[in-house]
Amino acid sequence: MAIEAEGDIKISQIRDGLINPNFTNPSYVSASSLSVDGDVTSWLRQGRGVVINFEEAGVKRGIVDTLSYDSETNKTTIIMVGDSLVEEEITSILLSLSDGEGLYTMSAKKSFKLYLPFEEGSGIKTEDLSGLGNYGLINGAAWNDGGRVGKCLSFDGDNDYVECGRNGNLDITDKITLEAWVKKSELNRIESIISKGSYGLKIGEDDKPYIELISGSENIVDCGQLGSNARVYSLAVYDGKLYGGTYNSGRVYRYDGGTTWTDCGQLGSNTLVYSLAVYDGKLYVGTYNSGRVYTIGSGVAAYSETALTTTNYAHVVGTYDGETARIYVDTVKTEKEGSVTIGTNFFNLLIGCSMGSSKGGYSGSGEDYFKGLIDEVRIYSRVLSDAEIQNHYQNP
Repeated sequence: MAIEAEGDIKISQIRDGLINPNFTNPSYVSASSLSVDGDVTSWLRQGRGVVINFEEAGVKRGIVDTLSYDSETNKTTIIMVGDSLVEEEITSILLSLSDGEGLYTMSAKKSFKLYLPFEEGSGIKTEDLSGLGNYGLINGAAWNDGGRVGKCLSFDGDNDYVECGRNGNLDITDKITLEAWVKKSELNRIESIISKGSYGLKIGEDDKPYIELISGSENIVDCGQLGSNARVYSLAVYDGKLYGGTYNSGRVYRYDGGTTWTDCGQLGSNTLVYSLAVYDGKLYVGTYNSGRVYTIGSGVAAYSETALTTTNYAHVVGTYDGETARIYVDTVKTEKEGSVTIGTNFFNLLIGCSMGSSKGGYSGSGEDYFKGLIDEVRIYSRVLSDAEIQNHYQNP
């Protein structure tokens, strides 16, 4: 049976609705991309189903998302949505005769909301390969060749960040996955990796990452009092616990849930220890004259038990399925049950700092700036499975 080839495509085999395009030198680039020799952009289109056979891992399926031809190397990079690819020899590639329905569910593509591989190496714009146009504008962060995969961005911890806008497709209210590779340059810093106000992937002062999801409602709840006649002057999260400092007594209290605060001691005599803190997905407010603490809003957060180091990259992933928040550090998982409808807002999506600033859509200064390297940032409106996260960790 003879079929006319499209452009440079050479069809040598047809079976089960698939064609063999005889790609030249197909090779692994990342968990979501491969490269082939020559320019195939004239005939290979977005949405085409792909079946890739690896020497040992076997078959991986996906859908063509983005194509990029480099005339200097004479190679086309094919970005895919679907199964994670592996770093080993590709023995064959088959394409669907039509778009990818039946090979890999199109919902997988629709759930891919942001992918910043940080591979440009220069300029102030970094492309979003999800196909949704959520590109990043680089503010201060420097290009670096020491990425987990290829290049990355280096953040100084002072005022560097990437702003990805506030498109409606980033308002995720149900299932979500936030993912990045990070390498800290300094320990004991409160830092933000990904933030859009109502959801974020962050790092506590104890160097342990966490995911937080916050609802749009403002339900005020009294959480108790820090001693008698005390003025709450400071709140902070440390080692997964919320602590409050009192203005007039210099005492520190630990929050143990409900309305219970445990006295941890006094910071010397005549010591004044005023305040806002986000903890467990909620905003906590300390009052000056009554010593009482209140929460505003509701939410859920999962805190990792694994502390990051400055030595190696860490694969940090946070997920939420509507009932349970999960945080992974190099595939080690910690869970926290809780139900919340993630709030929507007009804040920009930020990489490397938190909102509450001009970066987030309002005036003011930035918060929780990250210091170190960030690479391979992904956001999905679905929950990646343990197996998918393991695959991304092994094949970034």
